Amino acid sequence: MPNSPLILFIDGNLSDREYYTQCLRISCPHFEIAHAATGQYGLSFCEREPVDCVVLEIDLPDMSGFEVLRRLIPHAQQHGIPVIMLTRLSNPQLLEAAVRNGAQAALCKGGTSAEILEKAMLKAFSTPQVNLTSHAEPEVGKDLLRQLASEIRLDRGKGRAQLVGSNGNRESFEVIQFFQFFMGLP
Repeated sequence: MPNSPLILFIDGNLSDREYYTQCLRISCPHFEIAHAATGQYGLSFCEREPVDCVVLEIDLPDMSGFEVLRRLIPHAQQHGIPVIMLTRLSNPQLLEAAVRNGAQAALCKGGTSAEILEKAMLKAFSTPQVNLTSHAEPEVGKDLLRQLASEIRLDRGKGRAQLVGSNGNRESFEVIQFFQFFMGLP
């Protein structure tokens, strides 16, 4: 469909991608929807295609959604592309961190209907992009880390870091993305 907004879903979970795609095709038949199952494919797709909005999961199979967000924001700002985080992770601090680091909105899948996602996308389309010169400053990342985790586990063999929140929730990140995001490393 010519001049249809192109929405890119970057999410490693096939059933989630299909569910939200089906719902949006019903409520927004004028949207064209593309999929990426990995962060790397999503980033390369954004460089090749004129994407109008990116819907991004934090927990991806090849890299953290925060790493995708960090790498995507300069391109997104240059082209006015809103990024919406839609994740299965229900930690409010992660959702807040996504918005502070350039996402137009951050939503938890468990409480997000297609109608809520559509409203977030339409609002993002009409909101000017905020120019971020960098992601969280190191001290902000350290403060966020202290708020999020009652325990941190590093699995050197798998190259993963796991945060265990005070509520018992566990969030897993690749170690390099963990340090880049929370400690402000390049």
